[in-house]
Amino acid sequence: PLGIAGVRLEQVVVNLGIRIADAAGAAGTLRVLAGPPAEAGCLAAGAPCAGVIVLTASGADLSRAPCPLRPVPPSEEPGVIVSVVQSLLTEAGGFLEILADETGRPAFRVALPPVSLPALSSSARVPEEMIAYIRDWTVLVAAGSAAGRPLERRLRAIGVRVETAGAIADALARIEESRRLDAVVIHAALLRNVAAGLLRAVLKLRPDAAVVVMSEPEPRPAPSLAEQVVFTPESADPDSVILALIEAKGCAVHRRG
Repeated sequence: PLGIAGVRLEQVVVNLGIRIADAAGAAGTLRVLAGPPAEAGCLAAGAPCAGVIVLTASGADLSRAPCPLRPVPPSEEPGVIVSVVQSLLTEAGGFLEILADETGRPAFRVALPPVSLPALSSSARVPEEMIAYIRDWTVLVAAGSAAGRPLERRLRAIGVRVETAGAIADALARIEESRRLDAVVIHAALLRNVAAGLLRAVLKLRPDAAVVVMSEPEPRPAPSLAEQVVFTPESADPDSVILALIEAKGCAVHRRG
């Protein structure tokens, strides 16, 4: 998730595209490269960020390193449009790098800010932008008896599609058969003494899904699972579990590369 509203991001891209088009002076192609920050090449932002967007009219290969676009000295006046974009990004916690292509035409690298999640605890509130992020998710809640009911009610109240399972065999069947599944919440009681093996099976079946395990006390996960599954206390309230789901979604994105 990004710490900038969709409408603001659209404003950033459109305004920078207009600036590039104005400088071109003729019909051409606007090229947009976007992805997670890289260590080298055009997507290397030079500072921590959640994602990078590069806009240019250059025909050079943007995938190679070093990046064919060069930084513009800060002494040059950026202009009104670029100044507005810089203000939008700075306000959101991101930043803009002004570049130039091989012909001297303007190009831009946008570093997108991450969302600052509240620290996970037994009681937390989900920021509104995070609710918007998960609203169209499908989440499987696997819990015995009534343990998962509060979470189910909270998820449904914000528009999430909820599936339920009361046993691990039922949960695995749903994980395998569901056409869409964005996240899985499993109560540790269902995993019993084979937690590591079952969690690896879940990750294999749904490599793109966020996986959260509710356990009391919180276990020390196996090294192979520590960066793939998020553990949270069974006593955590529904909003804290939702925050854990969002953290786990980041693990899933990293897992898939």
